[in-house]
Amino acid sequence: MRAVLQDYLAPDRLRPLIEGEPRLVGFLGDFEALDAQLGSFEKVSGSSGALRRDELVERREAACAHFDQVLRQAFHVVQAGLATATEASPSPAEVERAEALLFPNGRGFTRRGPAARVAYVEALRVGPEDAALLARLEGPHRTVLELYQELVDTASELSEVLRQLEGLDAHRPPKQDALEAKRRWIQIVQVFRSLVELLELSSETRSALLEGLEAWSEGSSDAPPGASAKSSADP
Repeated sequence: MRAVLQDYLAPDRLRPLIEGEPRLVGFLGDFEALDAQLGSFEKVSGSSGALRRDELVERREAACAHFDQVLRQAFHVVQAGLATATEASPSPAEVERAEALLFPNGRGFTRRGPAARVAYVEALRVGPEDAALLARLEGPHRTVLELYQELVDTASELSEVLRQLEGLDAHRPPKQDALEAKRRWIQIVQVFRSLVELLELSSETRSALLEGLEAWSEGSSDAPPGASAKSSADP
């Protein structure tokens, strides 16, 4: 569709033929407006935009999976601390405080959406004394404080990815706008085609002006019925 428009608008293609016929020149304004509209759609929904969105979605899913993995590790370390705690440091009461600090709602952190994971970390209130306590809870490879810090970093990355995705979606043209542009194009070319067929043009000029429409009509399900039929005005 846009390729046909650009042929009509290009000075080295069909524009001079349209400009040479006073009863067709008025269509150039419609063609220019449609071309600009379709160009704006392609800019935000073309292959580069789609690839960018796919990349962000992949990063979002990877960040969510990593977040859950780290949170599970922290949960298991705290649970192990509860099972083995003695009156020595950290005491059972201290481990319970760490559990309440990181898991205020129990283990219901699974099955949450990406934004909920970010909100989960933002809702945690880990002060200096809390950090010192988490540093004393040691797992097989890292302390709970180190796991908490990794959660914070992952949530920060996830928040940025979500922000960028929202920006892409905000600039994506509504589907209704694209459908309306197609309907407008079909209306314009129906009138344009009819006028070209009625005007006293040379067979070469008529063929040149309709050739692109014929090719588009044959390959498009959006074309109006009978649009691919050859002009009855051709000699």
